[in-house]
Amino acid sequence: MTSHRPGSPRANLPLAHQLSEPDAAAPRFLSHDACVALVQQILGYTSRRGITDIHVESAWRGDVRWARNRPHMAGDWRNQTIQIGRGFRGWSVGSGFTTNQLDMGSLRTLMAWAERHLPLPGPGERPDDSVYAPVQQPYARTHIWSDQTYAQTSEQRSTIASQLITGAERAGMLSAGYLDVSARGLLHRTAYGQFLYAPQTLAQCSMTVRDPEGTGSGWAGVSSYDWGRIDAATLAEIALDKCLKSRNPVAVEPGRYTLILEPQALFDFLEVGLADPKFIDRWNNENSDAFPFYLPPGQSPVPGQPGQTVTYKRTMIGEKVVDARISMRFDPTDPDLGVIPFTDDGEAVVPFITIDHGVLTTLNYHRDYANTELHQQWGIPGVDSFRLDVSGPTATLEEMIATTRRGLLATRMPSGISDFKSLSVTGYTRDGLWLIENGKISKPVKNMRYTESNLGALNRVEQVGVPVPVFSPGDPAVCPPIKVRDFNFTYLMDAV
Repeated sequence: MTSHRPGSPRANLPLAHQLSEPDAAAPRFLSHDACVALVQQILGYTSRRGITDIHVESAWRGDVRWARNRPHMAGDWRNQTIQIGRGFRGWSVGSGFTTNQLDMGSLRTLMAWAERHLPLPGPGERPDDSVYAPVQQPYARTHIWSDQTYAQTSEQRSTIASQLITGAERAGMLSAGYLDVSARGLLHRTAYGQFLYAPQTLAQCSMTVRDPEGTGSGWAGVSSYDWGRIDAATLAEIALDKCLKSRNPVAVEPGRYTLILEPQALFDFLEVGLADPKFIDRWNNENSDAFPFYLPPGQSPVPGQPGQTVTYKRTMIGEKVVDARISMRFDPTDPDLGVIPFTDDGEAVVPFITIDHGVLTTLNYHRDYANTELHQQWGIPGVDSFRLDVSGPTATLEEMIATTRRGLLATRMPSGISDFKSLSVTGYTRDGLWLIENGKISKPVKNMRYTESNLGALNRVEQVGVPVPVFSPGDPAVCPPIKVRDFNFTYLMDAV
């Protein structure tokens, strides 16, 4: 098998060979050595003033897509992207100068553009031109490579897709979906001269089955770095079953309902709110009362200075923000949460706990904030991956349904932020919504729009289940099923 991981048989191929046209023998993306050689070539085109930040990403992807039970697209492609930023130490490094052409002329032109836009000092400003090399921050070995994903062929993908289509076709339903595997080599040369490299594989499968009359829809999907963790046949069965059970929905009055969210629905609900790093980023949001977990700055008397006060910064760290059964954490060594182990500016991703048994414990912050405000060497960079853990007794979906007198069961709930302070989001249900009466699913119901706060809903938890991986390509997440009371639905939607 061809691989770019360190020590692989073809990792030391000449750069010219690695950039040749795709064939069965050529590597699918650039090795560490090839990326470093490319960066050194680019650095030869820079002036001596300022600092340079370079991203090199080379990638391969193979996919197959189908609609209305017929394959309509299959691809196997390779690409590479170079991005250059130029600036001065202590100043923001400009970026956005990008090309996917790796010939000498294109790279020279790219650097010329970056040099032309190098910010110049203002009157009286003296930027520090020197480049310093801070101690290399160690980073974890993350679970982001799978030989099984990398070895998958186009013939195998076509066979799997045909098998997934068969069940829906036999049932007289229409299916659409895709399966996608990819691999990439990512190298980041930081403005401080550090070289960081990681090879990564990604795999995903998503499938929707719909009634030909448009009255029912079912979906299932999962993503991982490892194709071996994806049971495509089971996903197809789930999607078909949900479609059949969601046909001919009835209308129910919008309002507040006890709601059971399947793991994917809970992820959809939290994705642009509580799970979004920018809303819990101390570096960007401190001293602002427009974001969650931040309070207006307070004042305190200065000891020994009558009549003088000092303004201090306030957060909600240490306060209970959600139900005590819920914790939200990230660990880069978690096999279910594998991510590139470093950020674009060279910070290592590290374990952190945002919420511990309902209590806010950590706000993410950049290395610069750690240096200047906390007098620490390293920061806690925010990531889009998370695990929502639960403590105490758990319940299955069946048990949650059996203990519900009247409520709803949701499959998916895409959302968008509507209010930063309360983490209120608005969205709609899709791909299956059912009414529960007296402990049993009684009938499918029409989809509804909702407006609800992440924090409010997670403070009205009645039951929690066992967390499982959900569909979140590139930013893996783990969520449990959950039952909450008084979830706010605002109006009906005809879409399925």
